[in-house]
Amino acid sequence: MLFVAVHDIHPHPFWALPIVSIGGVSVREMMGYCLLALLIAFPLFGLALLVS
Repeated sequence: MLFVAVHDIHPHPFWALPIVSIGGVSVREMMGYCLLALLIAFPLFGLALLVS
């Protein structure tokens, strides 16, 4: 069980390969969109945790 918990900490970029190949975007562009989504979602989730 500990192996599963430790193994899940390391991110795997394999989910990005179909997006890059099908969408025709570069990895740099995709990571920019991921960072933007993180910056928007993080305060929203934090606020939801504080409210509930």
